[in-house]
Amino acid sequence: MNIIGYLIAVLGLYGLYSGKLLLGSFLFIMGGFVAKKLLISTRSLGVTILLISSAYGYHNEFTPFILFLMFVGFVMACFNSRSSTRDAVSEWGFDFDFSSSGNDSGGDSGGSGD
Repeated sequence: MNIIGYLIAVLGLYGLYSGKLLLGSFLFIMGGFVAKKLLISTRSLGVTILLISSAYGYHNEFTPFILFLMFVGFVMACFNSRSSTRDAVSEWGFDFDFSSSGNDSGGDSGGSGD
């Protein structure tokens, strides 16, 4: 069933690319739900807003309102909306890890000090 959902979503993306915005948006959303990658959450709504507003701006004009919608969609897509009940489901979105997990001392770690 996931493969069918992905195919429907790709067909929706092609519709968005070719200028059929309403049909492409509908197919992308339905494909995401069938593939269980778009859920009713802030993150999925952000991905959808970002994608549809980008397609609209590509075919018509990137007005300040469309750019604002793209920014809002990007910010919403960056939310980590995973709860304990949805740990097994990975949804479409953007993940940024700003934590420093490495040890960077910033100095030279070798050599003999003359």
